[in-house]
Amino acid sequence: MSPAGEPRGKEEGTPAAKWTGTVSIKAVPGLTGNGREARAVKAGGDSRQSGSGGRDVALMGLLVAIGTLSAHVLGVPIGVARVFPVQHGINVLSAVWLGPGRAVLVALVISALRNALGTGTPLAFPGSVFGALLAGLAYRATGRPGAAVLGELVGTDVVGSAAAYWLASQVLGQQPAALTLALSFMASAGVGAAVAYWIVRSLRPLGR
Repeated sequence: MSPAGEPRGKEEGTPAAKWTGTVSIKAVPGLTGNGREARAVKAGGDSRQSGSGGRDVALMGLLVAIGTLSAHVLGVPIGVARVFPVQHGINVLSAVWLGPGRAVLVALVISALRNALGTGTPLAFPGSVFGALLAGLAYRATGRPGAAVLGELVGTDVVGSAAAYWLASQVLGQQPAALTLALSFMASAGVGAAVAYWIVRSLRPLGR
C-alpha cells in the first residue's frame, strides 16, 4: 500500500485498472457513411430492376410486332383455322425469355391484333395461349429449352386443339374435322417450336 492508502499497481502485485478512452457509438442511418451506402445499394438495386422491367416490356413489344406483321404472309388457312407457325415459335421464345405470365400476355395480344386485322380467326386464342402457358411453366420448372418446346407441343396439340374444336362447334356453329384440326395444330406447333429452339440454343453463347 502507498502512504495515501491507494494501490500501487505492479509494485504491490495487483494490476491497476486503466481507462482506454474508447467509447462505442452506434451508427445512425442517414447520418453515417453506412447509412448512405445502404441507400446507395438499395437505389442501385431498384434501378437494375427497373431497367430489367423496361427491357422485358420492349422485348414483349418486339415479339408482338413480329407476330402481328408476319401473319400477313406466313399464316396458312386449313379448314376453319388459319395455322401460324410463327406464333408457336414466339410462344417458346417468350416462355424462355419472359416467363409464363408474360408469354400468355404476348399470345393474347397477338391473337387479338390478328383478329382485328383479319389475319386470324377466333381459334387463334385457344391455339396459342395454352401452348404459351405450358411452355413457360415447363421451362420455369426445369430451366431447359427442350422442356419449353414439349410444353408448347402439349399445350397446342392436346389442350389447344380440343379447346379450338369446342369453340368452333359450340360457339361459332361450325363443324370442323377434329383430326384435321389436331394435325394442323401439331404441324404448325412443331415447325414453330423447332425454329424457336434453334434460336434459343444459338443465342445462349451470347448470354441471352
